[in-house]
Amino acid sequence: MEELEQWARAEVIDPLLYAGANSAEKDDFDYEPIVEKSLRALKAKVLQSYRNGQAAGPRQPQKQWQRQREFQR
Repeated sequence: MEELEQWARAEVIDPLLYAGANSAEKDDFDYEPIVEKSLRALKAKVLQSYRNGQAAGPRQPQKQWQRQREFQR
């Protein structure tokens, strides 16, 4: 999760904060390329996660007694 947080900060959050700050200071600042880059990065990360899940294959269902034992811990 820490790796995801670092990625999100570097690829999405920080660039958007930069764009917001610059657009507030400069009326003619074009923030749209930064927004588009952040959206592309986010979509690529979601697609990568989806493909990783597909490559892992379906999970095997747990037997009923295994689930009950886990809840009792």
